[in-house]
Amino acid sequence: MKRQRMNVKTVAVVICGCVLAAQGCENEMRDVARPIEVLVESGIEITTARQLADIGIAEEYPADGEYYLSGDIDLSPLWDVEKGGEAGYVWRGIGSTCRECGAPLLSADKINHTLPLRCENRDCVLYLQSQQPFSGMLHGNGNTIKGLKLPAASAGGTGYEEALYFGLFGFINTAYIHDLTVEVANNKDERAAYSSPTAATVNAKPSFGVLAGVARGSRIENVSIIPAATTGAGLYVSGPVSATTSAAYIGGVIGQGFNTLLANVSSESVLDVTGVGIEYTGGIAGSMTGTISGAKVLGNINVYKDGDKKGSNVAGICAETVTTPSVVIQGCKVKMESLTATSNGGSISGIGTGNITDCSVDIDLIKGVINYTSGAAGGFTVGGISAKPTSDIERCDVSFATLEVSTATDKTAYGTTYIGGIFGISGNTAMNCVVKYKGGGGVKICLPNATSASVYVGGIAGNITGSTSIISQTVIQGESLIKVATGASSTINIYVGGLVGTGPSSGTGPVVSNSKVDRQTITVNHTGTTGGVYVGGLVGSGHVSNSGVTDQAITVTTATTGVVRAGGLTGNGTARQSFTGTNAKHATLTVTKTDATSTSSANYAYVGGISGQTAPTSAFQFENNYAFCDVTLVSAGIINGTSGYQAAGGLVGYFSGNTTSTFVRYSFAAGRVTVTNNYSTGGGAVYAGGIAGYKNNGTNAANIKISACAALNSAITIDGSNSSATKNWRRIATIGDKSTQLEKNIAKVGGTKPEGVTLDEGLAAKDGLAVESITEDTFFGTEDGQLGWSRDVWAWDAESKYPVLK
Repeated sequence: MKRQRMNVKTVAVVICGCVLAAQGCENEMRDVARPIEVLVESGIEITTARQLADIGIAEEYPADGEYYLSGDIDLSPLWDVEKGGEAGYVWRGIGSTCRECGAPLLSADKINHTLPLRCENRDCVLYLQSQQPFSGMLHGNGNTIKGLKLPAASAGGTGYEEALYFGLFGFINTAYIHDLTVEVANNKDERAAYSSPTAATVNAKPSFGVLAGVARGSRIENVSIIPAATTGAGLYVSGPVSATTSAAYIGGVIGQGFNTLLANVSSESVLDVTGVGIEYTGGIAGSMTGTISGAKVLGNINVYKDGDKKGSNVAGICAETVTTPSVVIQGCKVKMESLTATSNGGSISGIGTGNITDCSVDIDLIKGVINYTSGAAGGFTVGGISAKPTSDIERCDVSFATLEVSTATDKTAYGTTYIGGIFGISGNTAMNCVVKYKGGGGVKICLPNATSASVYVGGIAGNITGSTSIISQTVIQGESLIKVATGASSTINIYVGGLVGTGPSSGTGPVVSNSKVDRQTITVNHTGTTGGVYVGGLVGSGHVSNSGVTDQAITVTTATTGVVRAGGLTGNGTARQSFTGTNAKHATLTVTKTDATSTSSANYAYVGGISGQTAPTSAFQFENNYAFCDVTLVSAGIINGTSGYQAAGGLVGYFSGNTTSTFVRYSFAAGRVTVTNNYSTGGGAVYAGGIAGYKNNGTNAANIKISACAALNSAITIDGSNSSATKNWRRIATIGDKSTQLEKNIAKVGGTKPEGVTLDEGLAAKDGLAVESITEDTFFGTEDGQLGWSRDVWAWDAESKYPVLK
């Protein structure tokens, strides 16, 4: 609906501290206080396609002029044969002119209006070169420019350095365009017919945008991009650009933006890119510095690779956010069925800096397809919000059916893969965000042909790299799934967490804080022969505070001879600071090792209700945590070396340290601990404990303590067919030597000591005071046999008869 007409002759715009009516201000971004809400009739009236095409060409239509539309304009008569146009002609882009490569044009007098994609001999590409960018104003007045047909091929050729700009406007500089709708015609068929040359070296860097190829120092406001009624209408780009020297910038609104503001813009058109080398494809912009505010994207985005091309960056809003000056993306919305990438993909941004705040996403499928052979390219990153952000993400809501990474059937996965519901990999923070996986969907990785790879997977983030980075006050709502499957490989390392795959081992503070996961299933199938496996209900590797999981089932099956670490909250608790205020209320945590051939002495597996392994190199506090988790560790037919072993515990599978002030305290475990040992040959050892499966002393044995803890396991069981393995069973923890300190612990453990299990009766007093019943005083009392827990931290749940964290 158009606005009510008002007879407004001029509109003042505040620019660079002055007031102008129709002139631009060079190299500065226009600062308009608010969208123009009246019908503007200032400047030169545009009523026909010919007049629009003459801007910047004809003397009476200067490139820095002020223009207004008094009605809709249809461009299709320029290219639609049935309307008198010539087949094969496309819009040239206001603010660009042409340069041809030596052969005559089909119709030289048409240069000013439309251009053929090819020269007359059909072997030579027509180049667009910026001569006089549009630097004026266009008042759309709520009208629509219909039938815009853009070049389908990404132009380029050996020896040309010119940037190539494609769009309604080719290049705009200090321009103001507002209150306009642009309807995109279908150019899908032309893409196949007019692909770029296959030159080995292409130096051109084309920019495609429906509104503008390149925008510098400009303001674009209240602009909508819509598809024509024709099926498949949108922006289609194809043709090879050099994989080593060039880039293509492709955007639903602009290709590239420099110090530009995009406010309340939207795109509903399809973006479909095939066979381009290093490209940046975004629903709003391919590359950007400046601000994107209130943008909306509703059209699907699909980017594919032909052959062993290097990576593409694909995003719902902006693929590349340039570091200087940084980008602000705020209040944006993305709703689409699918976004497909072949390297780095995200629903809001791909790579780069710029804070992302107050955005919402609703996508059925974000899919990454690895389409290169081993060695041709490395690395693949997918993030629900951003692939590789270098700034913080705050107050964003994300809803998916599936995040997925897989290999093409004839390709071999290579390099490192990062995937997460908020971001793939980042050294920054995600706060106050919500991720929902619709219909029980989630994160899936399938790399059946992997030969060498590392995989980082999280419901929120694949990998956190910063020393102070954190996932805080961020949750996964609704039932969700994380599924990882890899093929036979010499080495595959896998890090999987309900929230985060892994975080840094150094720095301050936890990796995850004040966050939670509910109703999640994690399944990992690692068929590689070597490599580590780190799986946690919240973090594959890293520390957690004031967070928890509920009703989460974790299943790990692996043939690796490397170390396997799995925990209800973290697979590997590394030395960052502390592990406090956490809880894991799982259904099950099951790890099965299936390798039947290895004789590796490093064949270890650690499984715990909270942490698989906690082996800090600095002071570490594990306190005020609890786990309701059935922990199961199974070895099936492994030929083990003499020093490999398995350890399972109600809280921690393996606990050790080499510094002072390292302890587990004020924590309890409830649930079954089961180790099934079916080594076919070899020695090895099996450890099972109510709190810790195995507690190593390190070099400071007297300072590595387990104290004031409660083992409330329904059973601790060691079973299996191997009669030669050493089996160690303790109510609290199996320990490395007699000087280890176990203080003031209690145990109410079901089951009996298994036959043949080694137990040093001389340490019986340190194994925890066995009690027949548990009461409130057991935890909060200070008498002998009571733990003395703080009521400031814990409360008593009279219904369950267990303490809970406040």
